Amino acid sequence: MGRDRLAKAPAGPAAGSGGRRGARERERQALRRELPIGERLRYMRRQRALTQEQVAAMLGLNRTAYTHYENGVNMPDILTLVRLAEAYALSPGELVEFLTVPEETAG
Repeated sequence: MGRDRLAKAPAGPAAGSGGRRGARERERQALRRELPIGERLRYMRRQRALTQEQVAAMLGLNRTAYTHYENGVNMPDILTLVRLAEAYALSPGELVEFLTVPEETAG
């Protein structure tokens, strides 16, 4: 009887994680479509005539990590958002609002 239960149990921590990974990736893709944070980060950087390298240095990141934010590969964490707000002389709330509020409702 004990052997039957073991046969039906997942084979380890990786078992079933493919489904979760796929779900997380679908969530990320939907978020990128709904919230063009990367495009808006790029816009803010260009408005200030900064390079990705310069912004990355302000944030204490390498250029590749920052580029991933602009390209929508990764989303900035809360500490990075605070540093971005400081770099652009905004409050964290203003930055988050600019990055997340749809254009048709902004203004």
